[in-house]
Amino acid sequence: MFVRRGCFYRRLNGAEAFVDPTVVYFERPRDEQQIAHPAGGDSCTALYVTADLLATVRGGEPELPDRPVPTVAALDLRHRFFRGLAGRVEREDELDELVVALLAELLESIEPKQADGGRPGTAIARRRAVAGAREALGEDPRTGVIELSRRVAVSPHHLSRVFKAETGETISRYRNRLRVRLALERLAEAEPCLTRLAADLGFADHAHMTRVIRRELGVPPAQLRARLAPEPLGESLLTELRTRRVALLEP
Repeated sequence: MFVRRGCFYRRLNGAEAFVDPTVVYFERPRDEQQIAHPAGGDSCTALYVTADLLATVRGGEPELPDRPVPTVAALDLRHRFFRGLAGRVEREDELDELVVALLAELLESIEPKQADGGRPGTAIARRRAVAGAREALGEDPRTGVIELSRRVAVSPHHLSRVFKAETGETISRYRNRLRVRLALERLAEAEPCLTRLAADLGFADHAHMTRVIRRELGVPPAQLRARLAPEPLGESLLTELRTRRVALLEP
């Protein structure tokens, strides 16, 4: 829980702590807590994380601190950027990357060594992890960062880091570039249904695919299909070809 405004006392399992915007605190399903506001209310950002994701980011140990944890201003600022971006992200896999990055940075600030779990140890291991992730995306561009990390046995956070280090771009950016290339191939084959094409490639919808392709190439997919797809033979050309064929067959 990132506190954006206000302050309050939080009693967790019998222990009381003061909470304000300089700290974050963690809640677990089994926790019993009481909240008391000395003055006014508060505004918080809740980041819901599964135990599996927490374990992969935190090196296999899903336990979290009981007491609030101080945060640096830069991390609080990134959390506020995240709130703004989350409302504009159109694909769940893109949101996953944002959540993983924010969560990993928070956990590293608490216990850096614990968050190192799942980091590929050598340059060869990093290249192999990135190659494996690219292979998985080539097989199915809808694959999200969580599943990619499982496929290559690297934590989601470290996979995102080494992927950008090796390719110069984020997984989301690479995925979109790959989707555009795959879309072009289908458009060149005169794909009749753009809505189906968007779904097959993992875009949120037809409109999302159009925005991505237009941003990448400056042209919407419908126009690209008209330019790339082979034109049907005109009736006059068909007649001419038939006439030539008959002439060739005659003795």
